Amino acid sequence: ADEIGALCCVNASGSLGKTLVDEHPGNLTEDTFALIIDTVRQIIDAVKPRRACYALEPMPYTYPNSADTYLRLVKAIDRPAFGVQFDPVNIINSPEKYYNTGGIVKEFIRKLGPHIKCSHLKGVKMQSQVTVHIDEVRVGTGNFDVATFLREVESLTNVPILIEHLKSEAEYRQAVDHTREIAEQVRVTL
Repeated sequence: ADEIGALCCVNASGSLGKTLVDEHPGNLTEDTFALIIDTVRQIIDAVKPRRACYALEPMPYTYPNSADTYLRLVKAIDRPAFGVQFDPVNIINSPEKYYNTGGIVKEFIRKLGPHIKCSHLKGVKMQSQVTVHIDEVRVGTGNFDVATFLREVESLTNVPILIEHLKSEAEYRQAVDHTREIAEQVRVTL
């Protein structure tokens, strides 16, 4: 990231399961939390970035999985080159959070704002099933408080908003058009 002039290098903390984001009973233990701290410190200390920061993407099955666990990591890692990647949809993992996406956004930015270096914008849709099932969807479909997200991210310094995981250029255009429409309504400059 330093070599190409990027401000941030984003990774995931990984999983003890079979894939990068696999659920595993050991993912959310204090031993794994300590392993993440040690690993991130080793990466930052080995690379010694001059400009870019290293950040972890929040994930529902691994740390960081909330504003509070991310804040714990920031404090424990204790490196100026450790930044925060803000992907609120990845921490919407319960009906309470699903129906309060604006509150989740505000809480995350209140707790971690100065550390946030980049963000992802997408949508979320909860399925009507007996057990909770929440899917990531294109921004503008499903349930996500885009207006609050845009207002809150605008309050930060130099934080890009990235739209991700869509299947076609047409879907990206729809997502961008929807985002620009909401930004105009709430007077946010993109």
